[in-house]
Amino acid sequence: MAKNYCVCILLNKDLTKTLLIQKAQGKLFAGMFNGLGGKLELNETPKDACIREIWEESSELITLTNPVHLATIYFPHNEPITLHAFYDVIDEVVLPENREGVAYWLPTEFLLDFNNKNIVGYGNLSYFCNMALLHYKNELK
Repeated sequence: MAKNYCVCILLNKDLTKTLLIQKAQGKLFAGMFNGLGGKLELNETPKDACIREIWEESSELITLTNPVHLATIYFPHNEPITLHAFYDVIDEVVLPENREGVAYWLPTEFLLDFNNKNIVGYGNLSYFCNMALLHYKNELK
């Protein structure tokens, strides 16, 4: 059975920055940037996991109410993984360092660079960010 994870692309209100966490030493992908998120708990929906993970990884400073689901991707590795991607547009909040790492508001272009080797996921987060921007802009029409 696949392990279930969620990740959330968090954009600021003018869409010029995205909140990424630089993974702490000793963590998987230490030193690299990732979106906030984590593992789903037993009987937890992906959306509820996204809301909980953002709240936990933001030291309880960010409360999402309705993150938008972007995609669910299945990775058939030796230990299969299912990744549920979401996004939301929020006010910029400065987050304290925590056990996961240090969070930074970085230019959206940093995440949109599909070849950026400093980002976890081999371009997946770039793809999700692009999807989020397209969805958000279409919702404004």
